[in-house]
Amino acid sequence: MVHSMITDDDILELLSSAVQSGDGIRIAVSGRSMGPGFASVSDIQVVPCDPSSIPSGRLVVFQRDGRWIVHRLIRMKRGVDGSMYLTKGDGLAQLDQPSVRPEEIRGEVTELGLMDGTHIDLQSYKERFKARWIVIRWLCAGRLISAVGQLLSRVPTGRDPRPEHPG
Repeated sequence: MVHSMITDDDILELLSSAVQSGDGIRIAVSGRSMGPGFASVSDIQVVPCDPSSIPSGRLVVFQRDGRWIVHRLIRMKRGVDGSMYLTKGDGLAQLDQPSVRPEEIRGEVTELGLMDGTHIDLQSYKERFKARWIVIRWLCAGRLISAVGQLLSRVPTGRDPRPEHPG
């Protein structure tokens, strides 16, 4: 009798099949990339989705480097190579690199299970609004930082830009 080991890839393939079966799955989560707002999250409900129809702000699960990652969808961009998805963890400063390809997306998170046994429905109006606000706030902060960087690049180096006062 030959025994074969079940690999992480085998488990991820089984999870992907379970999500795509239609009802989705509930799985335990761990990690810090989603920041302190997710410290009390113990599990998530993942359902199948069409990547092209996921609105900005929603949480998606994608597979990369032999593991599933839960991050927020910032926006979709279309390019010559097809659609790509800009995602990031709420607790991270930078977008995921490289951008997420549609075939990497395994599902959308529709519910958070908290450690106290309660659940948060991410499909509710309140939660959808909060998700959009997170994206808008991040995009605005990025634009502000870019604008400040452009202004600072115009300041001549080597001397104090403030006018001299006769003394």
